[in-house]
Order: sequence, then C-alpha cells, then structure tokens
Amino acid sequence: MERTVLYLDEVTVTALTGDVAAVREAVAAAFAAHRAEPALSRPKLSLDVRPGHAFQSMCAASPALGFAVNKWYGLTEHGIDACLSLNDFATGRLLAVMDGNAFTGVRTAAMSAAAAMHLVSPGSRTIGFVGCGLQAGNHLAAFRAALPSLVAVQAFSRTRTSAERLVAKARAMGLDAVATEDCEGLLAACDIVVTSVPMRPGFRPFLDARRLKPGAFVAAVDVGRSWIGESLAAFDTLAIDDRSQAGDYAPILSARPEPGYDADLAMLCAGEGGRPRSGGRSMFLFRGFALADLAVAALVYRRALEAGAGLRLGR
Repeated sequence: MERTVLYLDEVTVTALTGDVAAVREAVAAAFAAHRAEPALSRPKLSLDVRPGHAFQSMCAASPALGFAVNKWYGLTEHGIDACLSLNDFATGRLLAVMDGNAFTGVRTAAMSAAAAMHLVSPGSRTIGFVGCGLQAGNHLAAFRAALPSLVAVQAFSRTRTSAERLVAKARAMGLDAVATEDCEGLLAACDIVVTSVPMRPGFRPFLDARRLKPGAFVAAVDVGRSWIGESLAAFDTLAIDDRSQAGDYAPILSARPEPGYDADLAMLCAGEGGRPRSGGRSMFLFRGFALADLAVAALVYRRALEAGAGLRLGR
C-alpha cells in the first residue's frame, strides 16, 4: 500500500474552516467529550528566547475524536508561523500536515466564544477590544456569530490604524463601531471585553478589573497579562481552559481572595457550572490548549476528504 500524507496549505485550511459557528461547536463538543473521556495532553512547551520571541509546541490525543495532533510554531515580533501534524489515534499513522497559521486565530476565538456561551450575561450588547490585531478580528467574527444580541463595538489599540481596521470590519458586519483612546471608558461601557495585548520588553499590566461594568465578561486572550493582579478580586467567576494547566496561572490566581479557578472549559461545555450571579463579573483566562487545535484539525481533515481538497504527498 502506498504511503501518503495529505498536505493542506493556508488557503485550503482557511476555506475549510469556513463557518465560525461550526468551528465553535466542534471545539465545544471536543471539550464536553474531554470531560466524559479525558484526552491525553501536555501543557504548552516553550523555548523562550526573550520576551515576545519563542518556539512552542502543543499536543493532544483524543480517543473520543479518534485523532492526535501536534502543533509547532515560532513566535516573534513579526507574528506567528505554525504547522500541525494529525495522526490516527488507533494506528498512529500520520494522516495530514496542515498549515497552522489559520488555526491560531480561529481556534482561539472558538474557545473564547464557547466559554462566553456559558458566562456572558444574557442580552449583552456591547463588546470592546483592547488590542486590535489578528486575535481581535477572529474574536469579532466568533462573538458576532455566537451572540446575535451584539450591536456595538469599541476598539482600543496602541496603533490607531489597527483599531480603525477592526472598526471597519465591525461596520461591515452591520455593527455600530468606534475607535477609542479612552481605555477606562471602554471597560466601563462594554458588556464583553477581549484583551489580546502582545508581550513586549518592559510591558506592565494596565487594566483595572474594578473599572468593568457589573456583569461584564472578559476573554483574556493575552493570558491576563494586561490586567493588574490585585484588581482580579473584582471577578466573581474565573474560568481557565483546562485543569491540567492550572499551575501556569498560579501567579495570577493568587491575587484573588480565594486563590484558584471556578471552572474550566470542559466543565462549562459539559453543562457544569455556569453564569455568575446577577451583576457578577467573569473572566476566561487561557494560554491555549491543544485539544482545541485537535478539534479544528479533525473538522478540517474530514471536510478535506469530503471535498477532495489538498495535495497527496508520497513518503
């Protein structure tokens, strides 16, 4: 039997991810399955060169999904460059190699949106972005699909150009959107806040959770680095991606009156835990968990087979 592997480039992967709602549902289903039948995984492995420059690897294997994945990427001030390998869980056979750049934004936003479905206050109408790069754009699309009640967007960025670019995307979706230089005003006004501020030399936290409006939900895509530690006591509910990575958040969680987290994404997707009390603030804090990459890779691979997409390479 000829040994081949399916190669999927960035254009193909982007086309196959398609509907952001389907991606969110795939991620939520994978985490719910993880609660019932735990996947095998390891916390993110990072080779740190300097702040903002690293090489990282993430892996997971799920008996429920029938696949295993490894993602490898370089992270610098120029951005992220990633690839994924997908294996059959039972046989170990390498099935596909995929460009991973499209995954980084899509799967991260899907995780945030899956958590938001359980933590966002009903009827939330305004979403604010602190940091307006790739992650902000993907989160805008994911939250727009997940929460049809959204009508308004505020965008804050250290570069006006990136904020205005996000505003243009939001307006194209039919949302009222403005770029703002008033970060505190954004926190006070928005029902949902997404922070995706990159790490840079000399970076210091600058967001105060006590400025958030009652009932606000935060998706801390930047691992919470933007938030002043002692202000995290303002959150009634703090959820993380996976319990196996809880130790990674110890410095942040220790700032709360009761150190620790209240739920992880598997618990939320399995229907355990839920929205905080009326007026209670919540945060979803995460470094990234390879099970989300696995869920999206499995979805893309199945769609590629159905569509006859990709390039077969001999081994």
